[in-house]
Amino acid sequence: MTFEEIIEKLGENPIEQSKETVRIILKIAENIIAHPNDDKLRQLKKSNETIAKKILCLTVGPLCLKLMGFEEVLIYNPFQHKNLYYV
Repeated sequence: MTFEEIIEKLGENPIEQSKETVRIILKIAENIIAHPNDDKLRQLKKSNETIAKKILCLTVGPLCLKLMGFEEVLIYNPFQHKNLYYV
């Protein structure tokens, strides 16, 4: 799916929801650009409430993250349970 197709699909959602999704995605991008060596900014926990409710709840949300270069991966931390992330 192209960037243009994703934007078109994003517009099929309520306008306020779409605006909030774009705002969060832009904030993620801005943080990565401002701090390119901070690996924590390149890991988005799939169960994070903001990520889940503002991005992943939309059908195009995961596609937006994929276009940004994120991939869904399972990360195991011995002090926690296994968690799905976008990295």
